[in-house]
Amino acid sequence: PENVKVSYIPENFVLTDSNITSRVQRHKWEKNESYILILYGVNDSSGSLFVDTDGNNYTITHVGEIEVHRTIDNGQIVAIWSDDKMLYALTCFSMEWEEMVKIIEGISYVEE
Repeated sequence: PENVKVSYIPENFVLTDSNITSRVQRHKWEKNESYILILYGVNDSSGSLFVDTDGNNYTITHVGEIEVHRTIDNGQIVAIWSDDKMLYALTCFSMEWEEMVKIIEGISYVEE
C-alpha cells in the first residue's frame, strides 16, 4: 500500500484521519458536510470484489481503462475497483461523480 499515490483531492478538503498498516491504508478528508474516504489494500488475487447492491443504485462504469463498480445511495457514492496489485474503494458524500472521477484518475500504484 505504501506504493499507492493519491495525487488529487479537491480544494479545501482537510485530511482528518489516516490508518496505515502493512496491508491496508485508509485516509479521510472532510470539508463542511462533505467527505472523501479512500481505502486500499493488497489484492490477494482472488479476483472478487464485494459490492453492497442492496437498496441502492448499482452500475458498472469505466474511468479510462478502469472498470468501476459504483453505488449511489442518499448522497453517498461508493466506487470500487482493482488492479493487479491493489483493491481500491472510494466513498464520497455530497460530491459530484465528475469530481470523483478526477480523484480516481489521480490514484496510482507506483513501483519504487
